[in-house]
This record gives sequence, C-alpha cells and structure tokens, in this order.
Amino acid sequence: MRLPHSLRLAMGLVRFRKQIPRGVLQTHRIETGVVVSSVVRPMRLIQFIHNDSTGLTGGNSDSLWKYLGFFYRACERIVFRRAAQVVLFNQSDSARIREMSPQLTVAKTWFDPAVFTFGRKSWKSSDSLKVLFVGRLESQKDPALALDTFAEVQKRYPNAEMT
Repeated sequence: MRLPHSLRLAMGLVRFRKQIPRGVLQTHRIETGVVVSSVVRPMRLIQFIHNDSTGLTGGNSDSLWKYLGFFYRACERIVFRRAAQVVLFNQSDSARIREMSPQLTVAKTWFDPAVFTFGRKSWKSSDSLKVLFVGRLESQKDPALALDTFAEVQKRYPNAEMT
C-alpha cells in the first residue's frame, strides 16, 4: 500500500524537525499545520485553506478525509488555535471558520496585475496574458469557477489565453 503524500510529508517534518528553521512557516494542508505546530514550533504559523471543507469531507470527495470528517474538524480546531493567521481561498466556508479563527483573512485567488507584475511596471489590456489552471476535474476543485474567472479576466485582457 502506498502512503498518502501528506502522510509522507508529515513523517519527513517529524524526522527533520530540528533542521527546519524557526520563523514564519506557511502550511497549505490542515494535517501539515497540525504537524508543524506540534513538532516544529514555528515562531509564527500561517495556515492556508484552499478548499471548502464540506466538499473535502463529503461523500463525493476523492480524499481520505471523506471517511475522517470528525478528525479533520479536530485538526482544524488545533491549527486555528495555534496559527497567527488563517488565509482562506473560498468564501463558502468563511462564516464557519471565522467562528474558530477571528484572525481569518479571506483571499481572492484570481490574477491581480497590481500584485503579479513579473518584472513589468504594469500590465496593459493589450499585453499577452497566459493563464494556467491546474487541478483535478472534480467539484472540489471547481473547474467551472476557473472558466468563469477566466471569462472575467478576458474582459480586461482580451488577448488572454487559458490552458
């Protein structure tokens, strides 16, 4: 049996915990946040949440969390107590998470030319823009939202291309 990637990552974090520098650490999976906040003890933990947990723990999910929803919720409580900041990339779970984590920031996930300039001073609507979607084709990753978002990007950048 193959071990899930997140479990292998957690095992590596435990094994090499003394070599991980103290400071600001970001984790992007709840189980990684539990391990980092338990064994690494960063000076400041920032936990990113990329998905709606009901999709992750629901019956249509392809994640092991669909069988361990109660454990996922316990991991959330642990990490949210320990994190200096929680950054959420979806609005749908924000009310529930804000109850546990008042330090919640809800972030937008689309391209922001004011932030991502890639060496240019600014983007112009006539500039060529390449957009890439990477994700599983399932409801949890919401590829339809990627297409809707790209349609909005194309209004401002008509030459944009999506892969």
